[in-house]
This record gives sequence, structure tokens and C-alpha cells, in this order.
Amino acid sequence: MPAASGLLRWVPRLLLVAAGMHSIVAVVGAFSVWGDITKAGVIGAVGSHDDRALVLWFTVCGLALAALGTLTQWILRTVGSLPRQLGFWLLAMGALIAALQPASGGWLVIGIGGLALVAARQNGEKTNVA
Repeated sequence: MPAASGLLRWVPRLLLVAAGMHSIVAVVGAFSVWGDITKAGVIGAVGSHDDRALVLWFTVCGLALAALGTLTQWILRTVGSLPRQLGFWLLAMGALIAALQPASGGWLVIGIGGLALVAARQNGEKTNVA
């Protein structure tokens, strides 16, 4: 397998950094909400509580970013490149986040998406990867 370019290797690393930041905020920033969830017995604890739902989805998004980061690491080790679609998807996700909540990590996701596109182009990756 060809070695991934240095720029390309930053894509999964930055996704994992974003996942870590998300997880830290989800745990530390919402510690009291997690206490409420625990007191409510965990199962079915979200119910109609918007604060609990927010913490749930914030945590899930952190896990999803971690999954995406580890998947991109595996793809780089196995294939040696990443499809440009990854960059387009990250740009779309980041743009939606930034548009609806400008003071957020959406800008980081946009940056990672842009980096993925530039790195894939430098590495000669084609858009239509199966």
C-alpha cells in the first residue's frame, strides 16, 4: 500500500481531537445533567427533558466523530488514501452546524472537511471510489 501523505494523515487525527473535545464537553459541561439521568434510572431517563436530550445527542455525536476518525485511520492504513466524498460530507455537516449555531464546533468540522478535500486532491484520489 502507498503511504498516505502527511497532510492526509491529519484528517483522522483532527476528527479524533474533535471527538475528544465533544466528549469532554458532554461529560464535564453537563455533569449535573448526567447526575439527573442517573437519578432517573438511566433507562428512559430522557423523556421530555430537553437538557437530557441535548446531552444524549451531544454525546452520540462525539462517539460518531470518534468512529469516523478511527474508520479514516483504518482506511488510510489499508488503502493509503481517502475518498473526496469524506471532505464533502464533512463540509456539509459543518456548514449545517455553523449556519444553525455559529458559535460552535461547526467551523472545526468545515476546516477538517476542507483539509480532507485538499489532501485527497494532493494524493490523487478520485471522487467515484466504490
